[in-house]
Amino acid sequence: MSTLPCLGKLPELEELSVWRLKELKYVGREFLGISSSAVMMMAFPKLKKLSFYDCPRWEKWEDITAEEEGSATVSIMPCLRELKISYCGLAELPHRLLGKASSLQDLRLDYSFHLWERYGSEKGADRRLLSHIPHLSVGYLWHWQAKTL
Repeated sequence: MSTLPCLGKLPELEELSVWRLKELKYVGREFLGISSSAVMMMAFPKLKKLSFYDCPRWEKWEDITAEEEGSATVSIMPCLRELKISYCGLAELPHRLLGKASSLQDLRLDYSFHLWERYGSEKGADRRLLSHIPHLSVGYLWHWQAKTL
């Protein structure tokens, strides 16, 4: 499976774990179950925990648009408290989408080299984009940094 199916419309889903999808390459808008033509967009209304584990070929997680980010009619993962990504090839997080997840309290990025380079290392280009998350840990092998605000 190189993409994920529409799961964002499952109204009672509270926990989702995506494990060992070795062929996963892309997580797009279809995962959220939203379309650009909808007036009101709601995705994962009750999701509290989301984790991705061992998806080494995962390259891209499609973000929402700037217009959707600023819209009050777009609600994405409003109850998400915990996001974990471990042993994945992903290089960048969807920042606008994560900004809509206003309840996000705990973000763990473990053993994902590209994410560590971008967010965890001292020279991480986008480390500041995660500064609003109260419990943030970014680690890769011998390099481990944890921050609690």
